[in-house]
Formats: sequence, C-alpha cells, structure tokens
Amino acid sequence: MDPTDAIAISDLAEARAAEGRKDVDTAVRMAQRSYAAQDNLAAHYLAIKLRCQTGDLANAQPEASKIRPSELTQALIAECQRRDIELKKK
Repeated sequence: MDPTDAIAISDLAEARAAEGRKDVDTAVRMAQRSYAAQDNLAAHYLAIKLRCQTGDLANAQPEASKIRPSELTQALIAECQRRDIELKKK
C-alpha cells in the first residue's frame, strides 16, 4: 500500500505534512506526484479523501477512477458519502 520508491515516499510524506497544515491543494498535488513516481494506494487514498473532505464533486470521482473500484475501502466510501459524494464501487 505504501510506496517503496524514495521519491514517492518523500512526496507522500510532504502530502501528509501539507494535510496536517490544512494545505489541501499542496497535499493533493504531492499525493499525485507520489503515485506518479510509483503507483501506491496510500497516495491515491489520501488524494481521494481530501477531494471528498473538501466537497470537490468535480474531482473526487475522477480521482477515484484512477484505482480499481475493488480497491476503494468502505471507510473511504463512507467519508465521501458524508459529503454527499458517491464513489462507484463495483
């Protein structure tokens, strides 16, 4: 789930730090850089969660479509549903 590539690890750490600072734009951007460097679910989950937490209807589902529907967790789906965002899980 977590990356093993040094760049992906560093970018994910920066994404998590930005999330802690409530800097959502940077957090999403760094999560995306992390999974671009090495595909990893931790970065995908963080980006999806942040899109949902901010009520970003336009980008939550497209972000979620970057992973297999079977990889969506119930917790992530529930997080999005709390903000009236339905993620499609097949």
